[in-house]
Amino acid sequence: MNKKTHVLGALERKGEIRYLQVERALAKNMREFVLANVKPGAILHTDEYSGYRPSHRLYLVDSVAHGRGEYVRGNVHINTIEGAFSLLKRGIIGIYHYVSPKHLQKYCHEFEYRYNTRNATDTERFDKVLERVGNARLRNIDLIT
Repeated sequence: MNKKTHVLGALERKGEIRYLQVERALAKNMREFVLANVKPGAILHTDEYSGYRPSHRLYLVDSVAHGRGEYVRGNVHINTIEGAFSLLKRGIIGIYHYVSPKHLQKYCHEFEYRYNTRNATDTERFDKVLERVGNARLRNIDLIT
């Protein structure tokens, strides 16, 4: 049995990224994720995975067939999202070495923030973090239970 935890991702070219941890990468989960993060009528670039098929009714879907060696067709590719996933994976391996499935979504949020503020200076990033923290309190007992 596969014990991997799956992460879905959506990225707007030259825009922001969103990640979502899911137990399984089922078409239902993918559809809900896309509906929550992508405006209907948008153009989706995907690979040939069949889980994207339900999205065809609400979005303009164009795919590349990695299984047939097709990685780019005109402006249709998924290289940008694959690069973002690579940054997430390398960040986890290089910084944290291991993350538990329980906390994976928190790490995904961190790397969303890093990606979405990639053009900001360190000072700007820090100021944004302080603005968002406010009076937030995270007790250790809440973190570990």
